[in-house]
Amino acid sequence: MPPGPGVIYPTITLLDEMGFIEEQQSQGAKKRFAATDTGLAHLAEHAEQVEALIARLSALGKHRERVDSAPIRRAMGNLRVALGERFGRGDVSQDMLHQVTAMIDELAQKVERLK
Repeated sequence: MPPGPGVIYPTITLLDEMGFIEEQQSQGAKKRFAATDTGLAHLAEHAEQVEALIARLSALGKHRERVDSAPIRRAMGNLRVALGERFGRGDVSQDMLHQVTAMIDELAQKVERLK
């Protein structure tokens, strides 16, 4: 998930106040920023840290691509809704409760055994 406005805008403001970036002329509503000479000098001075950070972010991105859990989250959400609707009606027998519990437990065991 990309960072939201609550992270991006304060970071842009901070970098601007530090003199590391400045707003550029742009068309439309989107603002464009570029590194200043001061910002570029700061990056050069901390090149080793920047390189390590970029490597770490790249590794996280690759990991995220391999482990995209969006389909799993969607399926879990569907199950939560189905359970809420079915069991929210109030006409649930003990037998039905045990059947659904057994289905969920069986699926959990199958997932644990996947190789």
